[in-house]
Amino acid sequence: MPTQVASGVHRFGDHGITLYLIEGPDGLTPIDAGVPAHLDQSHGLPAGLGRSVADIRAVLLTHGHLDPTGLARPHPPGGRSRHLDPRPGRPRSCTTAGAA
Repeated sequence: MPTQVASGVHRFGDHGITLYLIEGPDGLTPIDAGVPAHLDQSHGLPAGLGRSVADIRAVLLTHGHLDPTGLARPHPPGGRSRHLDPRPGRPRSCTTAGAA
């Protein structure tokens, strides 16, 4: 169940993986992409806020393990840019934090 932890900051995920969604004037920024089990939450939270995944402008991936990158995949031609798995919506661009 999503929890608002500060103004414009929402925590979601499960007992093992914590994800955040930041609301900004230019759109939404998820912190980490989560795994396939989080797909419904990743689409439902924006809808519950009166927004949609189309409002996602960037995704911050905090590290390269499966928990933050499970719904992300490399965006051709390089490995630094990624986008969310498009099921059931459209892909959104993002950049891996700390990429060289």
